[in-house]
Amino acid sequence: MSAPVVSGGTAYADAATRVVAFDARTGTGRWTVARARGPLTPPAVGPSAGGSGVLVYPEGLRSGTGVVAVDLATRARLWKVALKHPLFSAPSIAGGLVYFGARDRFAYAVEMATGHVAWKVRTQGWVDTSPAVAGGLAFVLAEDPLAGRSRLYALDAATGKLRWSFSPGTVRTGGSSPTVTGDRVCAGFADALVRCFEARTGTVEWSAPVREAFSPLTSPAAFGNDLYIADRNGALYRFDLRTGERLWDFQFPGVQVQGAPLLEGGSVLMGVDDGTVAAIDVATGDLVWKSTLAHAPAGPIAPAGPLLLVPQLGPHGTVVALEHGPGPLRREESPTRVHVPVAVANFAVASAALTVLILGISAGLRRMRPGPEDSTGLAGPAGADDAPAGDGDEP
Repeated sequence: MSAPVVSGGTAYADAATRVVAFDARTGTGRWTVARARGPLTPPAVGPSAGGSGVLVYPEGLRSGTGVVAVDLATRARLWKVALKHPLFSAPSIAGGLVYFGARDRFAYAVEMATGHVAWKVRTQGWVDTSPAVAGGLAFVLAEDPLAGRSRLYALDAATGKLRWSFSPGTVRTGGSSPTVTGDRVCAGFADALVRCFEARTGTVEWSAPVREAFSPLTSPAAFGNDLYIADRNGALYRFDLRTGERLWDFQFPGVQVQGAPLLEGGSVLMGVDDGTVAAIDVATGDLVWKSTLAHAPAGPIAPAGPLLLVPQLGPHGTVVALEHGPGPLRREESPTRVHVPVAVANFAVASAALTVLILGISAGLRRMRPGPEDSTGLAGPAGADDAPAGDGDEP
């Protein structure tokens, strides 16, 4: 199954050939509707649309590809927008419109009530990221895997008119989905830089380096003056949203393609592709708890009241509900954290050990060096030439 989305106590997820609705508290199945087999992308919910709410989900890979809306009360299909290429990212709902992008190199806005395409805009690559919509603007990041180019677009949310765009110019792909917070839009780019822009003008307010590029299935999380983002090599970062200063990072041992950071209380939660689900303390950057659920990627975590719904994205996809329980928290630092006094002491010990080793090898080589009597390789029998000459010996 895909990652779930929760609304009104019900969780919704895409399975291979159906959409599943289940009780978010108990996991009890409520209903399913058929969908054409396709990528396992999360659906989107408009809880107040049409009076009883609307569920929007993509379907299809080679045939029957498109975006579908169903009535949440009756499960009747309201409309479908047919496409020639599949969707690999979740749609977004805002202001009565459904926003999504596809591998046909277009970004779309569709009226949720009717399925009418309000606008579509050609991009310079596949749109495998999820759009972010706020302040009258829709932001999508498109990438061309053949040319190795990526570009972030800011489009008028109502008309699709281009307001600005940005490309890092790097011949590489690996950008994240964008996130809007206040008057900024932030995303990770293929050149291993996180950038935050002034949303209206596209002015780069700051950029900060990380160790690797990003998955299009992840997106930054923002709260207060902080921005959290995970690169695809399993590193989670906290940045000051105002200045771009890196406050800490935590390096997980596995890669991270499916998951995304989620703020919950005083922790940042994330699922990693080795099946680990972990919580990092916001203040210190230390790991405070973790659990390995299965040897399958842990997708984006969905909050459901006191529970955390964790999708396991293996061949037998499932959703596991976690609940906070009693017990001491752990305190584990990132393996990338450097303590200068300890590092200097370790360096000194290593240098001393290396010096002793070099001196020992040098002394051994000196002992093995041949003596003068062996320099020609023609020494006579022992004692023949070593006896002292007597007085009566002839010259």
